[in-house]
Amino acid sequence: MRQQPFKRKTKDSLIIVNSELDGHDIALGLDTGASHTVIDLTPLLIAGYEIGQAKGVVQLETASGVIDAYIFEVRELRAIGINKTNFDVCAYDFMSYH
Repeated sequence: MRQQPFKRKTKDSLIIVNSELDGHDIALGLDTGASHTVIDLTPLLIAGYEIGQAKGVVQLETASGVIDAYIFEVRELRAIGINKTNFDVCAYDFMSYH
């Protein structure tokens, strides 16, 4: 298994993973307990996706409660040495639910 180094400010800090979405640099928080890959809606919009391209909506349970998230098929997502193509992710506006 390949190891990926990371640094945190404190032992309780979020692990940030430098990633690429269709060639656009994005930062993702690593959640080892997540059942879905979830991305803030903004990087998807910047990468050229539109709400109308969503494949559907799913309910996700977050620390803020149950929310609706869009399902998008992204062309390419690269993170921690893994490259996924034509990959489903969930997305919602993180700032709306903080």
